[in-house]
Amino acid sequence: PEFIQRLNGEETVMEGQSLCIECKIRGFPVPTLRWFKDDEQIIDHPRIHVESNGKGGYSLIIDNVHKGDEAAYRCRAENLEGACSSFFFLSVKSKPKNKKKKDQKNSPNRRTVSFPPMFATIVEKVEEEEKQGIELQKLPPSPMTDFYYALTLKGRQSFPTFVGDWAYVNGGHPHKRR
Repeated sequence: PEFIQRLNGEETVMEGQSLCIECKIRGFPVPTLRWFKDDEQIIDHPRIHVESNGKGGYSLIIDNVHKGDEAAYRCRAENLEGACSSFFFLSVKSKPKNKKKKDQKNSPNRRTVSFPPMFATIVEKVEEEEKQGIELQKLPPSPMTDFYYALTLKGRQSFPTFVGDWAYVNGGHPHKRR
């Protein structure tokens, strides 16, 4: 399977609003989709659901977004031929509080520390690559592996020309001492 339209890298939504994010996938056989929030599969959530147009288009809909929805989301398409994923990070802006608290925000004694919102997405992408690396290790070895291990370089003439004389001490073979 492959994504014709990937998920956006980041979406920012005001608390209380709804979000609809779309992607398009194609593949044969028709891939199945699984959606994840911070690596946990989304199943039977009262405010989060997926709709399909039957032609490879899918929409993830989150109703009445709140701060707890802020996370990295992933769509994984799978079939017998393989799998692929697309990601986005949902950032949720809080509703403005009453004026009294707003004045405290500007207080000289108050410190604000913020982290880049894409950090979680980067971490998840690294984790995904590590998982794919583990999956590749489980595959049978390539028939070409023995060929590469059997190659031995007999002498200077067997090195590619781009290596040049700089690879040899004083222009001679590295194993010969002068």
